[in-house]
Amino acid sequence: MGGAIAQEMALQAPERVRTLTVAVTFSTGGAYSRRVAEVWGARVMQVSREQHVDELMLLNHSEEFFENPDMVEFVRTAMLQNPHPQPPEAFARQLAACSRHDTRDRLGTLTMPTHVIGGEHDILVPIWKQREIASAIPGAKLDVVPGAPHGLSLERAEDFNSAVLGFIRETAAAPA
Repeated sequence: MGGAIAQEMALQAPERVRTLTVAVTFSTGGAYSRRVAEVWGARVMQVSREQHVDELMLLNHSEEFFENPDMVEFVRTAMLQNPHPQPPEAFARQLAACSRHDTRDRLGTLTMPTHVIGGEHDILVPIWKQREIASAIPGAKLDVVPGAPHGLSLERAEDFNSAVLGFIRETAAAPA
């Protein structure tokens, strides 16, 4: 949802955004997303917090991640021990808000240097969604992290950070 929010901020106040970097995000929800919000929003109300965390981990991480039981346990425990967990009702509202997000027809107005990052194996927000954003924004740079899942900023932190910092260096060195 952070990438959707960043898109809206850049569109609503472009004078306040020097560069835009969005990762594993989308430009529009549509009917499919509305149905996901309905189904998943109802489901989260019926499952335990532990089951919800387990589902989120499966959707956000790769098969390779699950081969490291210590890391799986560390991340799962951290999520379950969050002293301020998101209530199921708030998660359902977040899904509904995401389903209404739509910047596709406005992205072409962005003029700031833009960097779009996607995970090649993201099953939550497929890579074609990142390609759609990058192609809609004039001059946008697209980086696809090979084999990376939706949770690439955690699971592939070195690759993610390298891409972000590389873009910042490129844009800082470019003439204004």
